[in-house]
Amino acid sequence: MFSLHFDGLPQSERDEALSLQRNVASLSSVCDSFAAAVELFEHCSNPSLQSQANPNRIDVGKFNLHKNWRLIAARSGAISIYEFYQITQGINASIPKCPTLEPYVDAVARKKSASIFAESFPRFADLRHFAAHGAEMTNNHQKAMQHALKPFGSTFVIMNCSIIENQFSITSNGVVLGYSVNKESANKLKAALDAYLEALRPLQDFRQK
Repeated sequence: MFSLHFDGLPQSERDEALSLQRNVASLSSVCDSFAAAVELFEHCSNPSLQSQANPNRIDVGKFNLHKNWRLIAARSGAISIYEFYQITQGINASIPKCPTLEPYVDAVARKKSASIFAESFPRFADLRHFAAHGAEMTNNHQKAMQHALKPFGSTFVIMNCSIIENQFSITSNGVVLGYSVNKESANKLKAALDAYLEALRPLQDFRQK
């Protein structure tokens, strides 16, 4: 558990240090939430969909229920990715406001975390906006056409929080975007978390000299 020694800090830095400590705890929680979303998605991906009344037929109601559960999990995952980024930005903003602690931050490990995140989840903000506000993004013809994919002629395709195999997909400003809802993505977010925590770990060793 990440914990700072507040007794050695000037009073003027303690509020920001407390915010930093709280955000670090939230960062781990968000990573756990993303892993749980992936687990739910995968759990609902290969259910037994046979009808109890007729094992040779698919239970359509059960099929639709599991399809919606997968979508709920994928949307939740997109929001968790965005929250991870926002929390790290909050911590990054707090660090310069704690000049006593700032020299202890491992800049190399923090840069490594940012690099892992950026490479693993490009355009994450667009995914989050559709996951949280999908209807708002396409609720009239003008908005829908703004985001539609137009492969040729008058043909257009709109993906508003769609699931294709294990991919959560959207069309945003004419481009298909998405992320893989699988354990590989969960491992990548965990790797970004581990590198970020490694960057902050020296802060816990701070003592008043």
